Amino acid sequence: MIGQTISHYRILEKLGAGGMGVVYKAEDTTLQRTVALKFLPPELTRDADAKQRFLHEARAAARLDHPNICAVYEVGESDGQLFLAMACYDGMTLREKLKAGRCGRNSRRAHSPGPRRRRWRCRRRPGWRMRTGKGSCTATSSRRTCS
Repeated sequence: MIGQTISHYRILEKLGAGGMGVVYKAEDTTLQRTVALKFLPPELTRDADAKQRFLHEARAAARLDHPNICAVYEVGESDGQLFLAMACYDGMTLREKLKAGRCGRNSRRAHSPGPRRRRWRCRRRPGWRMRTGKGSCTATSSRRTCS
């Protein structure tokens, strides 16, 4: 599929594949921008339910406008293959970021096994008791104790 032109998109390289399709990096020859093209696999194109799920995904994504969600440019069909054209971003994949430990602030500490400190706020009426996995916290009228 690399090197082919679908509609007005020239496919450059394969980015990945999953249960609902294959994603390719492509060039929009009309607007001269890089896009990601997601194709519904041919065996799912014949399935009406899969086609509806694909279109539902496209409509849902097109309604969203957020910096962390890619923009949807077009939904189309070419030679019986349904595709979704969306913004393509360069950078690391989530898997690569997780391996490098660069996913979020303090991610290494937050996801490491071991004790975590918790702050108890006992703002209920005196005498209540809350059980936790490692002990309990009791609030009385004059003080709170955790064990």
